[in-house]
Amino acid sequence: MFDDLKNRLNRMISEMEHLQGKHSIELDSDNDGYSDRECPNEKCKFRFKVFEEDWINNFKDEAVYCPSCREVGHASNFWTTDHIDKIVESIQEQILNVWSLDIEPGTPLHSIPALDPFKQKIICPECKSRYSVLGSAYFCPCCGYNSVEQTLENSLSKIELKLESIDLIIKPLEDNGMLDEAQILRTTLIETSLSDIVVAFQHYTEKQYSKATNNTAPRNAFQNLERGSKEWVKSGYNSYVDLIGETKLHNLNIKFQQRHLLQHNEGIVDEKYIRNSGDNTYCIGQRIVLSRNFVLEGLELTRLLISELINSIKKN
Repeated sequence: MFDDLKNRLNRMISEMEHLQGKHSIELDSDNDGYSDRECPNEKCKFRFKVFEEDWINNFKDEAVYCPSCREVGHASNFWTTDHIDKIVESIQEQILNVWSLDIEPGTPLHSIPALDPFKQKIICPECKSRYSVLGSAYFCPCCGYNSVEQTLENSLSKIELKLESIDLIIKPLEDNGMLDEAQILRTTLIETSLSDIVVAFQHYTEKQYSKATNNTAPRNAFQNLERGSKEWVKSGYNSYVDLIGETKLHNLNIKFQQRHLLQHNEGIVDEKYIRNSGDNTYCIGQRIVLSRNFVLEGLELTRLLISELINSIKKN
């Protein structure tokens, strides 16, 4: 009996040395060739996928980046929680099997299956590595590059999703008779969406202006369409009116000016708003009223202006 126990212990020691000394764990790729990763930051835990071929050829073990929060760490830190749980399970099973003499030491651990493919596929414009995410991604996991274009599209897509989901969001409140709360939430979601559009536009145009002109963008110039347009013209680019026409620019300017009212005057119309917007549908002292379609129209006009601005920069 003692010899049998000694034999089992020796086999277990041999197997533990094998597990410690060799990477016998295989992570399967999904049907699109992407394998799963997870941010090691406990506050983030963002799930993403990397194209396995790029993981091997492009990524550096010493520095992988989270696409959401830009946590940087060794590649081995980016295994998913599911990976770790399954690895522990597999090691425990391996040890038990060795103890019961069911398998020979050194048998490879089971491979770990991948999650189903994510729809959103991204190619980093800087290092060309391919990765895939659910939701929004701001940084390339391979090189950490922050694409202003990707950040902009993430922001605008989130705004669109918020606006289109308003009825779904407030329905539980209405179903429970909380009609006042539902109306307050509806108004808040619509008004903050307008503010989010202006912030996204300002951030993007500031970055593009600095890149195109090699000058620092003037403070807060690009949250105001008239000021922003003049800055582009001074640098030899087209004005906003040249890009989208007077009617559409006037329409968009009203929305930008209403955002200014919400931000600085609780949405109450003053003489400055009427002068800067040319909007005569309100009287001084009234509070502006926004609809979802009004803000969605602002979102589409913003996308149009950005698209035409990009074309203008490329041609210059």
